[in-house]
Amino acid sequence: MATTMSAKAMLRFLSEREVSDITGLSVKTLQRWRLLNMGPPYRKFGGAVRYGEADISNWIESTPVGGGAPRPAA
Repeated sequence: MATTMSAKAMLRFLSEREVSDITGLSVKTLQRWRLLNMGPPYRKFGGAVRYGEADISNWIESTPVGGGAPRPAA
């Protein structure tokens, strides 16, 4: 019989470097944003900072894209 893991047990956590690679933001920017309570949510496990993979996806989807104003006709 196959066992299933709970949803919480299947969470995947990313390092600063992985988040940097995904977002194109520098590790220093992520560190500065944590100090300023900005940017994506994170967790600390001991001294290690980790970002939930789902949290990063949600954060990216929630950030604005472009200016929103229509371009003037040429």
